Amino acid sequence: VVAGTLAMPVRRYARYTVIGAVVWALVYVGLGSAASAAVRGSAHLLGPTVTAVAVSGLAVALVVRTVHRRRAARAEAAEASVPTPGRRG
Repeated sequence: VVAGTLAMPVRRYARYTVIGAVVWALVYVGLGSAASAAVRGSAHLLGPTVTAVAVSGLAVALVVRTVHRRRAARAEAAEASVPTPGRRG
């Protein structure tokens, strides 16, 4: 769209598109290869790391849930203890 709006010649557009595609492919494959090598080199740590992250996430979720429930209970208790105007009791 931008190339058409700027009236860029097709040959110039095609040249930059090919260059961009080749660079993108090389970077994408290079990063994938590097990540693969890193995982292979540290595969023995992958299981414990995933387990630790999962357990930590579960612990955080439980703490957040408990805090939320306690705050809600306190708010209900505070609301129930406030006298309503016009009512005697």
